[in-house]
Amino acid sequence: MDAASLRELEIISVAQANRLGKVSEVLFEIDPLRVAALRANGDEGEFVISIERIRRFGPDAVMVENSSVRELARAPRASERTLDELTHLKVVDEDGKGLGTVRTIDFDPDSGRVEQLVAGEGGRLGIGGMTATIQARAIRGVGTDLLTVASSGESADNAQHEDGHDSEEPIELGSGADEPARAE
Repeated sequence: MDAASLRELEIISVAQANRLGKVSEVLFEIDPLRVAALRANGDEGEFVISIERIRRFGPDAVMVENSSVRELARAPRASERTLDELTHLKVVDEDGKGLGTVRTIDFDPDSGRVEQLVAGEGGRLGIGGMTATIQARAIRGVGTDLLTVASSGESADNAQHEDGHDSEEPIELGSGADEPARAE
C-alpha cells in the first residue's frame, strides 16, 4: 500500500460507528523502517494513533476498534520521520551514485513494514526521467537528508523512464554478477 494514499482518509471507530478524524501525516520508525503511527485531525483536535491500534487499512478508511485508541498529538520522536521528511530524502547507493529522491513508499498494511520505495530523478509533468524501485532489505541507513542503499541488484529491481519504457541507460547498482544480462 502506498503510504501517501493514507492522507485524508477518514479514521472510523467500529464500536462507536463514528468518524474520529482524517489522517494528516504518516509517522515512520526508521530502524527498522516501518509505519509507526498516524497523525490525524478531528473535531477534538489533533491526535495520534499507533499502528498497533489500527484494525485495518481500507481503500476508503482506516478502521480502529473504538475512540479510546487516540493519543495526544506529539512531535515525531528522534527515531521517527514523517512521510513528508522521507519523500524529500536524496537516495545514494554504497558506490556513491545518486538515484534521485524518494517518491513513493509502499508498506505492508498488516505489519506496517516498508516493503519498497521508488526513487526518481528528472522528468517533467510525469514524462521522462528515471526511477528505481528499491526493496526495503537494500536500505542501509536513513538520515535527515539522505537515504543510503546497497549497491547490488537487490537495490533496484526496476530502472525505467517514467513513461514506462525501459531506460536506455539503466541505473547500474553493483557488479550484476548474480543478475541476468540486460538486453540493450
